[in-house]
Amino acid sequence: MDREGGALAQWEGEGEGEALRTRGGLQMVAAGAGADESGRRCRGDQRCRGDQLQRDATHLEEQLQQWREELSHAERRNSRAQAVEGWTVAKNLLELLHESDSMAEELKEQRDALSLCTGRDTQPQLERVSAIIKQHNSLRVRASRECQSKQKLLEQRFLSSLRDLQQWLVNARISTAKCFDAPQRLQEASSTVYGGYR
Repeated sequence: MDREGGALAQWEGEGEGEALRTRGGLQMVAAGAGADESGRRCRGDQRCRGDQLQRDATHLEEQLQQWREELSHAERRNSRAQAVEGWTVAKNLLELLHESDSMAEELKEQRDALSLCTGRDTQPQLERVSAIIKQHNSLRVRASRECQSKQKLLEQRFLSSLRDLQQWLVNARISTAKCFDAPQRLQEASSTVYGGYR
């Protein structure tokens, strides 16, 4: 009887050990499957974020190309009649570039977040985004300088026109004064002539 009880206890112990080992194995398998699923979700999420980053970067790049062409056109408008138009274009572009700062900042955040969980295969993609952000900053500085240049040109031409107007007014006053002096001089000359005959 004791032998039977001992055998039963041994069998129960071995059964419990086997159950524990089986449970542990199942937990490891479940954990591995969860890790695989998490990895797949992570890779899928990275892919989605990468695609979104590329779309946003391409949109900003196309916009910058259009603005760059408009600014180049404005930089060539330096004649007296075209300078005002060139200044207006540069000023409007500068405002648009300031408004797009939020887009450039969002690209930075997406780039930085993606760089933390991706490998070397995404490096060209991240470098392209960085280059577009630099283009944005460079174009904004260029537009600001063009605004200042056109404004200075317009101020110089305004002062030049003002000096010309002031000189014209002086000349007009002198001419008007001469016109009023002419009859008096003519009368003096007549009096001198007629007085000689007396």
